[in-house]
Amino acid sequence: MKISRMFGLSAALAACAVLSGCVASLDSDKGVSSNPAERAAFAADVVSQWSQTASLAARRLMERYGPPDEVRRDRLVWRGNAPWEITTVSDAWPQLDQATDADLGVVAQTVRLSLTPFQAAAAVAAAADERVTYDPVHHELTARSDREEVNILRLNLAVDAAQSRLSVAEARQQYARDLMLEASGKVLPDMQVLRFTPDR
Repeated sequence: MKISRMFGLSAALAACAVLSGCVASLDSDKGVSSNPAERAAFAADVVSQWSQTASLAARRLMERYGPPDEVRRDRLVWRGNAPWEITTVSDAWPQLDQATDADLGVVAQTVRLSLTPFQAAAAVAAAADERVTYDPVHHELTARSDREEVNILRLNLAVDAAQSRLSVAEARQQYARDLMLEASGKVLPDMQVLRFTPDR
């Protein structure tokens, strides 16, 4: 009788865990599948349940770079999608006190770049909203926004500040001006391509 009860309890716990997502199901296998078509289909299913901002960002990146290398319920990851070392798009929803068009920073894109401590400090400070970070151990410079174009702009200006072509204040002012120009319909080269060559 005791063995029967233990078996029943184990089965119930296992079923509960699978339903609640506590135990990896076939989803996690699809997420790292070697079959691009399978990853693409799984990614499309995943992002359909995300916020509008995150879903749109994910679809744009899939159109540009193809199926992600890794698919999880809360994020998609591309590795080595030049010029980026890593690109991650994560699901996020606006907070109650945020405007509906607020930048949630769902797209994080990283380049490898060696910077001195002084250069790294200037690069990070160039982004007033702390959306640019530097990892000195792995020499990785990362920008976050809701669009790749904005990440490119952030990093171009961060490197300008790091290399003393612009002061931190000038970089921040240029960022605000460029966003206004883009909103007016202008196409800005600084938002299309990195002006520096990442390390490899």
